This record gives sequence, C-alpha cells and structure tokens, in this order.
Amino acid sequence: MRQPTGSNVPEDRSMKKMISIPVPKVCLRCGGVPTIRAHIIPKAFGRLIKARSSHNINITSHKIKETQLGIYDDGILCARCDNTLGNQYDEYGVSLCREFNTMCAKINEISYTINGADCDIVSRFVLSILWRASVTKRAEFESVNLGVYEHMVMDIIFNGVSLATFPEYQLLISRFRSEKISAELMYSLPIRARFGGHNCYNFALAGFRIAAIIDRQQLPDSFRPFIVNKNSAMKGLFAKLEDTNEFRGLLEMVRRH
Repeated sequence: MRQPTGSNVPEDRSMKKMISIPVPKVCLRCGGVPTIRAHIIPKAFGRLIKARSSHNINITSHKIKETQLGIYDDGILCARCDNTLGNQYDEYGVSLCREFNTMCAKINEISYTINGADCDIVSRFVLSILWRASVTKRAEFESVNLGVYEHMVMDIIFNGVSLATFPEYQLLISRFRSEKISAELMYSLPIRARFGGHNCYNFALAGFRIAAIIDRQQLPDSFRPFIVNKNSAMKGLFAKLEDTNEFRGLLEMVRRH
C-alpha cells in the first residue's frame, strides 16, 4: 500500500497546537506562577510624583511621551513576592520621600539627618530596586547588572540575610535642592556610573539622589557618617539640582526634542 507523500500527507494538527503553546513565565524568586506586572520603580512613586496631574511625563533620549505609573515587567515576580517587596520596603520608601520635610532635622547648610529613619529598611529598599532592575529584560535597565551579587541581594531582600554579609555595598543618599524645579516630582532610572573610582548605580527618586556603591574598595573615612547601611542615623548631603549630572543629562534630552 502506498504511503501518502508531499502535499497528500495529512496535517498533524495536534503537533501544531503543541508547538504553539507558550512557555509559562515563572517567578524568579519562588518559581511560582502566574507572574504579574511588577514595576521596577514601585508604582507608588508614579502616583506620588503625578500629584494633581492627569499623567506623568517620560523623557528619554529618543522621545518625550505621557505615561502613568512607570515601567513594569510581567516575567519576574508573582503577586506574593511582589507584595513582599511592596509591604516590607516600597511602602516605607514612599513614606520617607513624602514625609521628608516633617522628618528632616537640618544639621547645617550642607547636610541633613532624618529623625527616626530605619537605615536597614532604607538600604534594603534601594537594593530591591536594583535587583528588579538587574533581573528584568527591559532595555531601559540594560546598564544594571548585579552579576555575582544578584543572588546575594535576593537573599538580603527576601530572606532577611544581614546587610553585613554584603560589605561591598555602600549607600549614599543626598537631597536635591532647587529654587526653580520641584525635584520631589521626578525620578530617573538607575544607571551604572563611577563614584570617585568606585562602581556605582545612580538614580533620582522623589527629591533624593541615590548613589549605591557596589565595590570591593571601601569609601574614604570622610564618607563614613553618611553611609546609610553602616549607620543607625540616616544622614546625607544637600545637592543643588542644577549643578548635578542628572540635571545636565535631563536638559540634554529635552534639547534633542
């Protein structure tokens, strides 16, 4: 009996359906499904800086467009693990930014302290943003790569591992000042940079200037009082917004349009 050949071969529709079944995305922390739309910069900050406006403005080197609550990735976290970060760190970070003026006690014209701030939670909060930025495949965060520290950071933010196990991490948080611009109503995405010869990730966040140094070389002793994760009191320096690289970069992007 002749076997069917060429165009006479029956189409195996079951095989076609099997091939088209998508591979489910799993949570990078617990392996659970389904994953959700997890924001890299917590969406609460999108709400905070939007204030009374109907939308936020997203400015990049390519375009300026309206946006709402920021960039998310639907393939990194399940709802439970995303809520863990939200409840343990994100809510505290938003509250700290919102209440800065009432919590701040100015030491002098160049530095501040925040009364009652939990330096441990603040330090883990910043790490949680960097971890999300490192594991996402979103092109906007391509310069963030924690590399060999990625799993260690995950243990710190999810499993309560002590920050002392990560001596390469040194967190500095300055406060923007400006007479013309409300720095509290803006944030930027983390980018890899250099800080006095040290590897660093910088970003602006609702009035704060974050410098997360991740480097085996320790900062000079003069920085010691301001390293958030190595002190019980949160202290930082004031920075004039218009004199910073962040502001100059923002101006350059606006001029391109």
